[in-house]
Amino acid sequence: MGGVRVGATASVASNVTSDRTYVDSAGTPVDLARSSRTSPATVTTHVAWRGLEVRALFDDYAVGARDGYAVAAPRDVTTFFRTAAADARLSIPLGVEGLVLVPQVTYRWEQPWNTHTPDLPDFYYDVTNQRLTGRLVAIWDTLSGPSFVFGAESYWQRGVVNDFALGLQSFQGERSITFSDVSAFAEAALDTDWANLLAGARVDHQSSFGTAFVPRIAVTRLFAPFHVKLLASGAYRAPSTENVNLQATKIRPERTTVLEAEAGWQMTELAYLSANVFDVTIRDPIVFAFDGTETYSNLDRTGSRGVEAELVVGRGPAVLSASYSFYTAAGKNQVPAYAVAGSNALLVWLRLFVGLLF
Repeated sequence: MGGVRVGATASVASNVTSDRTYVDSAGTPVDLARSSRTSPATVTTHVAWRGLEVRALFDDYAVGARDGYAVAAPRDVTTFFRTAAADARLSIPLGVEGLVLVPQVTYRWEQPWNTHTPDLPDFYYDVTNQRLTGRLVAIWDTLSGPSFVFGAESYWQRGVVNDFALGLQSFQGERSITFSDVSAFAEAALDTDWANLLAGARVDHQSSFGTAFVPRIAVTRLFAPFHVKLLASGAYRAPSTENVNLQATKIRPERTTVLEAEAGWQMTELAYLSANVFDVTIRDPIVFAFDGTETYSNLDRTGSRGVEAELVVGRGPAVLSASYSFYTAAGKNQVPAYAVAGSNALLVWLRLFVGLLF
């Protein structure tokens, strides 16, 4: 149809999360077969015409439960996670071989953890978040020489309490909270006779937290049957809406440094062996705490270092693999909530994972 390509998907499901009986801290039993259900529904669309691509998504994920926070709720409570997003990008050749300009606009609307239960304030959460992002990227692949990516990005983000008159929620006394960010980035890659080189950097200026600089450099080399990789990179995570709203003290962004080295050996046509060593340090991690009141604050640092190895033997659908991994947080973790009692080498990874995401 005139070179236009159109695609769409839709899915709906419903299932019982558990068929067991939950007993809360007060000894109250809850039959989860009757009171635990997830109901995801997702619709996506994709339209492409020449260099233009437009994508849209709507996701509605409902979770029903009564288990609550230590004490079971007096009735079933349904929590909704709703997301609507649209993205449009256009690839524009600039007349120079390998040089393409890509403008992009993204809009995202979310209602996470949406639980409108005025009669149950401990569960109540009703906030709408919106983010509008504009991006302009230039990509130049010189084919016989280096390749470059450089560009700029800016976003505007706002969180609004939907039922402010109810008085159960606010952003430190206000109905809304707003952030903005402007960034610039560049990356260059060059293949040489002795190694493949990649170097990049990104600078962000966030309206509430100032400026951050994040570098990245990688060196890779293939000399059959071996390969090696060296990587050093940084990352920056600005506090989210609720990180700021529930801050115990003036909150700061997290900054992460990753060092990594990898080596691989194609032992035979059927066998491949690889090994990796890594060191991850997170400074000023944003940590959640609850002592009757929910709070977020920065602690000193956390992270880990370790080694991973994998042996793969086989071909096609018949593959056998064996792997080994070891990590330690000794000398890295200074967050008590992430520590395992009696060992400074272990981390409660679920807590760390949740802390990184939220």
